[in-house]
Amino acid sequence: MLTPEEMKEKMHELSRKQGYIESIFNYCDRWCERCNFTDKCRNYAFNEDAPPPEGPQLWDYLSNVFKATKLMLEESIEKMGIDPEEIDKMISSEEPDPCNNPLYLKTHKHAVEIEEWLKNNLVGLRTSASGLDSEHQSRINEVLEIIQWYNLFIPAKISRALSGIHEDETGDIQTDSNGSAKICLIALDRSIAAWSVLMNDLHEHQDRILSILINLAEIRKQTEHVFPNARNFVRPGFDEQGLQE
Repeated sequence: MLTPEEMKEKMHELSRKQGYIESIFNYCDRWCERCNFTDKCRNYAFNEDAPPPEGPQLWDYLSNVFKATKLMLEESIEKMGIDPEEIDKMISSEEPDPCNNPLYLKTHKHAVEIEEWLKNNLVGLRTSASGLDSEHQSRINEVLEIIQWYNLFIPAKISRALSGIHEDETGDIQTDSNGSAKICLIALDRSIAAWSVLMNDLHEHQDRILSILINLAEIRKQTEHVFPNARNFVRPGFDEQGLQE
């Protein structure tokens, strides 16, 4: 009889033979419809309810939007200033429960506020978009979907990253903590780009959206401080040479 370790290795070997990338699903955003790697994912293949993939049509566009927005947000944050002591508390927190960590509390508070704001404004946002041409209407609906998808995903991944933060003390970049923080940072980048599209097209909401963007940029900056190696984590499949998300 095989030991649990031997059984696990047997499953890994079978996955490799079938063309799956081992553990690719551990550091993805769980958005199968917009993933370019469903044919490499064992979880997707075994999930009978998984939706058919549409492909990551928006990611290149949002990446360019984010680059254009990033400088403006960094200048705004610099003018407003982030208290260095606030960042230090997030980095050096001795609180064992990640849900009591200052970074998680801030991220969760933001997500709850956005959920409430969207509940009160989603119909109005779509009504405003109806006055635009069909291409812009479609884009607005897509970025609203992105905002809703990642809003609660971000604090969930921050919590997971914080729960293993002491793994980073080993100096190993390939830890679950860094991997969770990296997909969180990717979600933050995409969320910032999505909100930027809304701010550009829906002028009546610009002031509120700008405050949301600045808050997201602060969370992003603080996450990078808490997890300085996260961006260097190599996610199976997504970040490997010759492959693109």
